[in-house]
Amino acid sequence: DWDVNYDHWPDRWVRATGNDFPHYVKMGIQEDATAESGRCLRVDLDGAAAAISSPPIRVMSRFSYEFAAQLKNEALVHSVALIRLDFCDNSGHVLQTAQSKPIATTKGWKQISLDKLELSNSAIDHVVITLQVMCGDKGDLQGLVSFTDVQLSRLPRISVSTNSPCNVYSNLEEAVVKCELS
Repeated sequence: DWDVNYDHWPDRWVRATGNDFPHYVKMGIQEDATAESGRCLRVDLDGAAAAISSPPIRVMSRFSYEFAAQLKNEALVHSVALIRLDFCDNSGHVLQTAQSKPIATTKGWKQISLDKLELSNSAIDHVVITLQVMCGDKGDLQGLVSFTDVQLSRLPRISVSTNSPCNVYSNLEEAVVKCELS
């Protein structure tokens, strides 16, 4: 859905550049019959690292968020893939980060999720999702990394508290449970 102009690149997503992220690493949207949607963002490592970031996505502190994506890594020996969410203020300063564990080779598609992401600062107004492949001591010449079904979901924010710090009561009549929902 993000390739409106059919150039095999997700629209408005930005590729990381620089010494650590050389342009010769091939990256783009490709057909993949094994992906649920039939397409994926594929990275052919060629011995180096790569990263791609989403455009800023509006978020609000009164909600919690959940992130999910499918990841498939093939033939990785020295590299790992990870997903990072940088929550920023309106100036672009990162105020909070959530990150998946680094993942080496998978057996087919693997669900990656970051659940119950609660914003710690009311100044946060957007998030940038980064899909990244990092090299170890050496780079993988033959490694392939694919991402598909990248989703950020907004959930109601729920807070449950009680009138006892340890939630232990000798008399059930004394228990008071408070639930706040936004």
